[in-house]
Amino acid sequence: MNKYYTAFIILLFLFSCAPEAVKKEEIKEKSLPELSAAMIKSYVLRETINLRRQPNTQSPVVKQLTSGEPVYIFENRNGWYEVQTEDGQKGFIRSDLIGPRSLSYTTLASAFVDSVLPNFRAEMFFDKTDLYKTVYLTLQSEYYTSKKKANDFARKIGLVYQQKVYPGFVELRILKPDGKELFSKVQLKNIGMGDLTLPVLDFGRLIRVDNSAMEVALFIVVPDSINDRALLKSARKISSHFAYPVNKVEVVFAVDNPQDIALLQKLPEKQGAERKICRLYYLEDKDGEFYKFNACGE
Repeated sequence: MNKYYTAFIILLFLFSCAPEAVKKEEIKEKSLPELSAAMIKSYVLRETINLRRQPNTQSPVVKQLTSGEPVYIFENRNGWYEVQTEDGQKGFIRSDLIGPRSLSYTTLASAFVDSVLPNFRAEMFFDKTDLYKTVYLTLQSEYYTSKKKANDFARKIGLVYQQKVYPGFVELRILKPDGKELFSKVQLKNIGMGDLTLPVLDFGRLIRVDNSAMEVALFIVVPDSINDRALLKSARKISSHFAYPVNKVEVVFAVDNPQDIALLQKLPEKQGAERKICRLYYLEDKDGEFYKFNACGE
């Protein structure tokens, strides 16, 4: 009798605990950040920035974010992005302080060191006072037989570095094998805008920036409710942000939905069939201003 009574008590205990266990699991699942296709991934472009509770500089700081840290953009509220961090914290960041991966030099440099540099069998270090512009290298012993040989090889590394990380002026400082003394140095002219800063966007979400030579193109998705006049005014304001030596600015506005975002990220490769997705194409260069509604290019 005692044996059956004990078994009954154990079963009763298990059934009474089961609902509580399920509830805890449900709460745990709901607390996880939910990332949707409508959220655009972006990256912190400054050394440190503040994630704020409300879209203004007087609002309390939720946390500080560091260069290269990813965030997800929900929407634009008068020049401030409502975002969510990868650990699920939400807040607001001014729209010029975060941007696409192509402008996140911290992210690109890390990927370069991890994935590309091993192919050259070299080591790379960055000058903290002149980040990304001044780069230190140590090479394999075979390249130290002459400065010319070391410089030529360093230049090869530097050109790939400019293409994949930082397109501006770069100085490569080649250290001796012990890594303590300078052996030689190489300077590379810019192949693009290295110190590119973004304008504050009054509306819309920036999803892509193309930056080559002295030209820049911005691809922005906006709510369908924004009228043509407002788009043109915004494009002109964006273009005016970029000064010398930028000699060509393109701004492309498209409708903010997952399908058009995906297509816009592929332009100009798939430009022909998808021209209809764009609300406005704007161009300003040495010849003046050109714009066309319902087009992705000239």
